Amino acid sequence: MEHDQQSQHPSAVEAFPEEQNALGSAVGRSAPAPAAPPNEGNALAGNSPPPAGGPPPTIRGPQTYEKGKAHPCKLLRTAVDSLYVSYPGELSENSFSRLYSLKVAAQSDDEAEQAAAQLQIGNQLFAVWDKAPRPYAFVLHNACFHLQISRGNKVPLAYVQITSQYLTAIGVEAAEKELRFIVNSLGRVDKDACMSRVDLCVDFVPYLDMDQFQARQWLTRVKKKERYWDGNRPTGWKVGRGGPMQGKTYDKILEIVQQSHKNYLLDIWATKGWLPGEPVWRHEFQFGREVLKLMRINTIDELMSNLGGMWRAATEDWLRLVVPDESDSNRGRWPNHPLWDAITTADWNMPHQPALVRIRERGMPTDAQLFTVPLGYVAAFMAARGITNWDEGLGAYLQEAQQFHKSNGRNTRIYVEGKTLLKGRLFGTLDNRRQDPKVIEDQEAAYRLAKDGEEVGS
Repeated sequence: MEHDQQSQHPSAVEAFPEEQNALGSAVGRSAPAPAAPPNEGNALAGNSPPPAGGPPPTIRGPQTYEKGKAHPCKLLRTAVDSLYVSYPGELSENSFSRLYSLKVAAQSDDEAEQAAAQLQIGNQLFAVWDKAPRPYAFVLHNACFHLQISRGNKVPLAYVQITSQYLTAIGVEAAEKELRFIVNSLGRVDKDACMSRVDLCVDFVPYLDMDQFQARQWLTRVKKKERYWDGNRPTGWKVGRGGPMQGKTYDKILEIVQQSHKNYLLDIWATKGWLPGEPVWRHEFQFGREVLKLMRINTIDELMSNLGGMWRAATEDWLRLVVPDESDSNRGRWPNHPLWDAITTADWNMPHQPALVRIRERGMPTDAQLFTVPLGYVAAFMAARGITNWDEGLGAYLQEAQQFHKSNGRNTRIYVEGKTLLKGRLFGTLDNRRQDPKVIEDQEAAYRLAKDGEEVGS
């Protein structure tokens, strides 16, 4: 899940204490997961009405399942959904000075200064944030990468999330290669990327009712199980929350509608046989650093060559969905549910996915939101003023808006253009930097050195 989002009220979650604790202490016990960037939350969350701009209502309709199918589900996609990596090393003095000045600009009360708090590295334009979580000093963010940068040597030079959109767009290896160029341009990098967290997922169309499962059917080695709801509608399960290994099964279409708005997945699923109106669920495993070390997954090469093995370990040893056998008191001998057998045998050869036309920043409104929400306010203004004619209403709205801002000491045009620059920085769609030729020359030279594999010193 990604920056890396069914927010549930406590009443919308059922928690079930659970079983034995085995499979190695690193996997079985609860421990803090790697810190996630802001806005990276519970993918099973969201109890609010679907915002405008989600998939068509037909794909959110009542779930009806085809009967008489030879298989319990139709597998659509396997993917590395999120990837968190770190790079040991040291920030160069030049980079520190530049990032510090941009962070100060981001903290300014002057909106023009805030809007210009951007850094271009290669073809990636980043917003430099005004704050950073300790022990990191700086945050660089765009729709492709979320970088936390340190000043000292007690923590890695960079701790980075590669977003699921970018992983989908260009693949794991290409995304990490580009990230390596970026981090190399900031200072000295001592080692290859170290895996900090990996999320693997399988998307599928179920041919059975997904609300039929009971807590005892999730046979696991950890203690925490939670069931999630949207009103009276079951929306998923989470196993192992807060631990270094976690599993989730959830209604992916509902999550797209209510939270992530990742409508590009609809096109990808369609190439694999998904039809509008069919439900899509996702099963996902989150592998934290402790688990990856236990599995000896430290580098990108080790990750890509062991995806199938990681998935089998998770679905065969760590968690199973089973069919109760009341004649056998040993639940460990209960057979797998046919749905779980299908999920376990998903193909991890990572076939080519269709390229995304556009990488969209998480907070960016959808077209449906842009072209409906503001017009709702215009309609409310027209009703309040007793106007029914569109041309008259729009003209009156703009005129009164100008009068309102003038009475508050603002110029409407300057106000809107200033907010546009801030939004453009947030969405990564506008380059607001002061185009100092020397700064641009230094940035481009550093990036060329990084891309050629050379060390960028201080």
